[in-house]
Amino acid sequence: HQSDPVLDPQASSHWQKMHRGTVTRVTRNAASNSELELLGRGFGNVQSCHPIQMPLEWLTSFSHWLLSEKKSELAEGIGVLRKLFRRIHPEFRLKLTFDAVRQVLVWNAIRPHLSRRGTLRWVLVGDGFGILSALIKEYQPDAKLFLIDLPKTLVFQSVYVQMMHPSCTHALLEDGVEADFIYAAAPGLPDDRGPFDVFVNVASMQEMTMPVIQGYFDFFRRTGCDDHLFYCCNRVEKKLPGDEVIRFDDYPWNGADVFLIDELCPFHRFFFHVRTLANGPRVAGVRVPFVNAFDGPARHRLARLKLDKKMRS
Repeated sequence: HQSDPVLDPQASSHWQKMHRGTVTRVTRNAASNSELELLGRGFGNVQSCHPIQMPLEWLTSFSHWLLSEKKSELAEGIGVLRKLFRRIHPEFRLKLTFDAVRQVLVWNAIRPHLSRRGTLRWVLVGDGFGILSALIKEYQPDAKLFLIDLPKTLVFQSVYVQMMHPSCTHALLEDGVEADFIYAAAPGLPDDRGPFDVFVNVASMQEMTMPVIQGYFDFFRRTGCDDHLFYCCNRVEKKLPGDEVIRFDDYPWNGADVFLIDELCPFHRFFFHVRTLANGPRVAGVRVPFVNAFDGPARHRLARLKLDKKMRS
């Protein structure tokens, strides 16, 4: 099966463009052995990294460790990532780049606010390679995780999460069964699979259309538990290839929403790279080499959304 030419009609202009460079292909040889080829574009540089770049990835992670208020938790989380990545088949092994380490920083932002001690039901929208989902499961073995993404990207999550958690149960939404991990093609889940405890979106709402964002917020407000959490980390503003401008403040927030965290995201500010890009610090008008800023500032917000009782009924 080869899905390269298939572009999801729901995708924004950003993903219409990016998915042209994303490969998800399964071929069968004469002996009926399966060969899986996966090459992702636009959702993290964790598949391959030039040997010269890897020390700079480690330097980026170390710099954020120095700036972190939770140094022991970050070091522990990196150790958990290493364990998860070792479970992946060598042919598909992920690299411990800063894109991977950022998932630990997301987890560390959320977990102090988790009040429930029982089984938590998580919904992760746009988890790329599934690293955050796998990390959450390692810390919370009883958690149930629902992963929503565009079909092409969802393939990556289902493959990599199964390799990182081979002893867990995995199912597609249409299977209609309960499992540790359930994979759902966008736009997502039926309401009767809720209620849910935690919703997470990291750096993908910034690449959706506003009607799709509205749909997710409506879903969260209909299906969230009374003490649910919604973690949202996205660019303050992003212009898509089709000239749509997506702004964080334009998301359908409600004046009655409660914000537990609300600030510019401290781990979406800088990174080191062999290339000196346009955005970054300058001294006397000259760019400091190798130190780069992200394309734009990101905001992260941990919210308890106002639930909509009318929609829930």
